Amino acid sequence: FFFQWTNSPRCEHCGAADTKTVGTTAPNQEEKSYGAGTVEVAQCNMCGMQTRFPRYNDPGKLLEWRQGRCGEWANCFTLVCRSLGYEARHVHDWTDHVWTEVYCDSLERWLHADSCEQALDTPLVYERGWGKKLTYCLAFARDHAVDVTQRYTRKYEEVLTRRSQFSEQDLKRAMAAINDFAIDRAGAALPQAAAEQRRGALERRSAREEEEFKANRSTAAGPVQAAEQVGRTSGDAQWREQRGELGADADAKAKALQLSEQGLACVSSPGAAPADVARVRAEQLKELVQAKFQHLCDSGKDQQEAAADAIAEAVPLRAALEKAVTSTVRDVRNSNSTEDWKALTSVGPLAGDLAVLSMAVRWHDQGFGNQKGRVRALLRRGGSTLGEVDCFGIAPHEVGEGRRQLRDVAGIRPSKGDTIALEYVVGGGGGHQLHIEHLTLSCATVQTVSAPQGEEIRAAVKRKFAEHAAKGLGPREAVAAVLADPPKAGTPPAAQAVAASKPPTADAQARMKARFAELVASGLPPNEAAARMLEEGKQLQAAPAAPSGAAPSQGAAFSPPARGPSA
Repeated sequence: FFFQWTNSPRCEHCGAADTKTVGTTAPNQEEKSYGAGTVEVAQCNMCGMQTRFPRYNDPGKLLEWRQGRCGEWANCFTLVCRSLGYEARHVHDWTDHVWTEVYCDSLERWLHADSCEQALDTPLVYERGWGKKLTYCLAFARDHAVDVTQRYTRKYEEVLTRRSQFSEQDLKRAMAAINDFAIDRAGAALPQAAAEQRRGALERRSAREEEEFKANRSTAAGPVQAAEQVGRTSGDAQWREQRGELGADADAKAKALQLSEQGLACVSSPGAAPADVARVRAEQLKELVQAKFQHLCDSGKDQQEAAADAIAEAVPLRAALEKAVTSTVRDVRNSNSTEDWKALTSVGPLAGDLAVLSMAVRWHDQGFGNQKGRVRALLRRGGSTLGEVDCFGIAPHEVGEGRRQLRDVAGIRPSKGDTIALEYVVGGGGGHQLHIEHLTLSCATVQTVSAPQGEEIRAAVKRKFAEHAAKGLGPREAVAAVLADPPKAGTPPAAQAVAASKPPTADAQARMKARFAELVASGLPPNEAAARMLEEGKQLQAAPAAPSGAAPSQGAAFSPPARGPSA
């Protein structure tokens, strides 16, 4: 990965990551030449030697250095944005944070972009998610400077009570002077006509930005995106807690811990293609329902009763999978050959009972000799460890992948409030190493054990299960078949069979085709149009046929799902 977050620098003498910052010192002449105003000193807990960590400000040096905290990340990211042709400005938060804003020509506004949080256009995350008490947020661009505090708060009147460094009038005068200087300096390098054109563009943008700020002041209770309700994800958890940025409330803190070092990208962006996500979730749901069915049968329950109980849990399990929280750990390297287990990451405290923890790793060891590297999961409740389980076996010599799905730890199902801790061991004896390039965790929890199930549906489930078993399917496969085509309330068995076997009418197919063409014509890429059309397929097929010769209806059956504020 191009840039790495640094809690404490890796030891430059033995390569160990187990170091602790013990103080600061003055920069030497070379460090000063790259803008370092201070140098942190870290002590290695393995070899005892010290490592210097200069806090560089020169973005060119940072392209080589490629590590740091929010200051270095924002500095380098802003440079990269500008080199790619984007207009970008540096935002300094006086409560000790830095990020970037990027101008979007299509939206005609500035977008918040926090590179170390992988956050885009989530300006309220600091106030609503982190719980910061903002004061001044000042943006500096190549040719202008702006007080942008109002973009990042919906409590501006409260913020004003904390802005006590100088009067608001003095601040406006100072920012106006900096702004005029920046415009004049940048304009001096342009032909007069181009300079005047640029000044006019900046004035128009400023007017639109002021309208945006005015709207923010009048919508104090407006909607908040899901990604704006998460605490800080970058940095050591204890460090975030000490700074008061781990989360504004318990929920924000739990999400921040689950997304540690991963950021908000998985909250605010779709990630994999919708069809792939749906396929994976469907497979996970089938495995969970089959596992529940097997557990009930093993406990002595009648197979048909067990099938009905397992299918009843499908609804809350499906909801849990849709709301699963994903986190990632990257680039763990340890060459300290020891049998001691080291902390890797943790999931929790869990928001509900565990449905499934899906894990995938890409890793390897030193590449020769004995293989000893492992990863384990421990279930912790209160102050006790209740059990542990191996996750992926022994690390391979060559880069390889491992996968595991946990529904319990040593036979104990994790419940609300528990924590699942992951640890790794390199192995003793000399020469051993462990390299974890990428570890992904996806945690799904359920708040409700099972959904209410009427006697009519329960009887229909048992009847369908028996029908599939009579056709030669094994018990687990019969449960999966019922899950794939569950009975619906109020539909007689004969009507269910007819509906299941009846192909879509030519009229419905024509309407689906027309809807797909309409979505593509609206500007959606074909793959997104196909996914949207499939989402609406059930409505389209259920809609009454249009009169002969009439155009396909453009009514409610054709309307895309409503999009929330985070879409």
